[in-house]
Order: sequence, then C-alpha cells, then structure tokens
Amino acid sequence: AWVDGWEANWLNAPCGGYVQKDSIEMDEQMYPFVAWEQQLRTDGEGAGKHRGSPGTRARFSPRHREMIVHYIIDGHDNPPVGVKGGGGAARSEAFKIESDGSHTELPLIDGTSIMPDEEMLSLVSGGGGYGLAHEREPAAVLRDVRDELVSPGRAEEVYAVVVDTTSSNPEKWFVDEDATETQRSVLRHAASAPV
Repeated sequence: AWVDGWEANWLNAPCGGYVQKDSIEMDEQMYPFVAWEQQLRTDGEGAGKHRGSPGTRARFSPRHREMIVHYIIDGHDNPPVGVKGGGGAARSEAFKIESDGSHTELPLIDGTSIMPDEEMLSLVSGGGGYGLAHEREPAAVLRDVRDELVSPGRAEEVYAVVVDTTSSNPEKWFVDEDATETQRSVLRHAASAPV
C-alpha cells in the first residue's frame, strides 16, 4: 500500500545519509546563535492521492555579532517531481530577512553575512506526490490542514477539498462535503472533456 511522504526527514534527500543533526537547544547553548523556527513547511509538498513529504522551514540569526553563513541550495531549479499524475514539490529557497522585515532572495551557492537584527531563512523542498490530488481522501486532506502541512486555500484549489475553518479550534474544522463534491465534480468533468 502506498503511503504519504516521510515527514521525519529534516534534510533534503542527498544529505540524509551523512549529516548528523544535533538538538537545537544544545547548539544554542554551545554556539552564539538563536534558532527562531524549525518546522515542517506548509504547502511544500507535492500534491497527490498520496502527498509527498512537506519539506522544511528554518530561520536563525546570530546573538551578538556578525555571522557568515555558507550554504548550498539543492532542489531549486529542479525540485522533486510527482508521478502517476502527482504534483511536484515546492522548490528550495534561501532568503536573508533584513532588519526592516523585507526578504532578499539569495543565490543558490554562496556565503552571506547576517547581523543580530537580521535572519537567515531556509525553505527546503519536499517530495513529489503520487497519483491525482483530487483523488486524495478528504479526511487525509483535513488532517493535513489541521497539522498546517497544507493551507485551507491549497486544500480547496489543488485537492478540491473544502475545509470549513470558521472555528478558532482546528479540531472543530471539518470537510464541507457538499462543496467538496461540487469542486471534485468540476474537476472530473474537466478531465473527461475532449481536448
């Protein structure tokens, strides 16, 4: 049986076999930097009946003085693709967040200076999807929306699943079955129309 992409891989695939990943808390105690964010990426997955891995998002900055960050971005020009009608993953990107909050996109391979009032933002691509996104079980899409792996807008636009998010409690969100069936019937009709 096919399953969704692996969510435990916090690195892109080529790095998985040879990089040891330390605890952020331990690293922050040993080195003068702050990790503001390290999490799975919303809308980074390749959509599909079985969605790809969501990819990751990390944001950090130095504590007291300039930090030089050397990096390489893999999966930017050629992000992972889907199969059997599945969608491709979001591409990897790196940004410098300036002191005024603006984002400067960084080249694919470089070293850049980050000051304590600036941040480095890394967005790592996820995995490609398997199968058609509008064939994904609505309950699985709802779970992904609740877990913030897929935004409500992407759920509706790509998976053709309408999630009612009017409650402030995500556990009370639900699939609007009538609206979802309408969305999916439009897609099925478009797919069967002659070209």
